[in-house]
Amino acid sequence: MNQTKTTFSPALLKATGKIEYGLTNDYMFRVLFQKNKKALTGLLSSLLHLRPEEITSIIIDNPVKIGSTFSAKEFRLDIKLIINNHQQRLP
Repeated sequence: MNQTKTTFSPALLKATGKIEYGLTNDYMFRVLFQKNKKALTGLLSSLLHLRPEEITSIIIDNPVKIGSTFSAKEFRLDIKLIINNHQQRLP
């Protein structure tokens, strides 16, 4: 599985204050799980009652363009999983 490592500036790590957008924002939800395959694997394995290591591959068919369409109200995240060498598609 392809892992993406995200690094943060020291200033961001010490940031305080209100976060204006949370994971209830569709865009933020999609970007988080698009950029962090470990988090996406954890979410999907929990929803599908699998162990994370059973998910051998995750492919996002329609990745969001990060930095655009932030105010859109609805997004669909099309995901293909390979589980124990059998391919499944989640709607």
